[in-house]
Amino acid sequence: MTRVKKSWLVNTEVEDAHFCASVAVDLTELHNKHHMGIDRTLYLARKMDPEVSRESVKRVVQCCDRCQSIDPAPVTHKRGEVSVESNWQRLAIDVTHYRQVPYLSVVDCGPGRFAIWRKLKRENAQEISAELESIFLERGPVNELLLDNSTAFRSQYLGDMLGRWNISRVFRAAYRPGGNGIVERHHRTIKAIAERGGISPIEAVYWYNSTPRSGQEESSVPQQSVYRYEWRYPSLVPRGAEASQNNALSIKMGEEVWVKPRDARCTTRWCKGIVTDVNSENNISVDGMPRHVLDVRPVVVEDSPGEVLDSDSSLKDSVVLASDQEVTRNVRPRRNAGPPAWMADYVCD
Repeated sequence: MTRVKKSWLVNTEVEDAHFCASVAVDLTELHNKHHMGIDRTLYLARKMDPEVSRESVKRVVQCCDRCQSIDPAPVTHKRGEVSVESNWQRLAIDVTHYRQVPYLSVVDCGPGRFAIWRKLKRENAQEISAELESIFLERGPVNELLLDNSTAFRSQYLGDMLGRWNISRVFRAAYRPGGNGIVERHHRTIKAIAERGGISPIEAVYWYNSTPRSGQEESSVPQQSVYRYEWRYPSLVPRGAEASQNNALSIKMGEEVWVKPRDARCTTRWCKGIVTDVNSENNISVDGMPRHVLDVRPVVVEDSPGEVLDSDSSLKDSVVLASDQEVTRNVRPRRNAGPPAWMADYVCD
């Protein structure tokens, strides 16, 4: 039998476990002094013990309550999409303010990005529900609304109204404006247009819906994604307007006319007025008031004496000429002059 020292028979696994435990205790104390990250803590720990592993330091840092509760490390996530492929399927709504006036902003999350702004009298659930329901009655309901977590949007009153239309509410994550990024970016666009042009946000929305979102592509105009007809720009004259004004009767602008009074009888005297505009073939404006052409007569002015003499002489000449033509027309050729054929049976002296 061979004799061996007891020190040689010590269990190495137990020693390793005690060593790791002592190192872990040391790492915890070291980390509690500064609560820095894994790399910095590992750097300081290896100054004391070069054999410290990164995994042990990582485990200590991850289990620290203060590090988990104060500015925790960022994490990665899968990016989502707020937009949808079809128009008028999802609407992003929000309440924004421009010069202390609240507005309800509605933006289509489809490719068209058609926008609607409504001025609010009060920023409550009743006012917002009334404006949204008027939009649904005019343009039809959508599938869902994307909105934030304000009190008005989370109210039971708005939920009941949307329930009648079978529209679901999708709330973005609290304190994360990017969850409703479409309407947030839209606010900046409309407010910038309104401020630069000195116009109201409602008019700014009109110009936004009338212009393309991408270069000069007509397909990217927001209003064309909703309406089938083409919007006319205010600076363009309507087609056919000038032609209808030129063809409207013989009454011209600035001419004096007789105007039929209201509830006029056969003995009522008509009043005079000046034609200020020709609206159509059957409608003219007299002193700024549109009147039907059947209620208007031109004023006939008496001619001067010289003009009367000229007109009388011309009238006499025309009468003489007409009488000569009538005589000439009544004179029959001599070869045709004779009694009628029925008088052949009679003896005429």
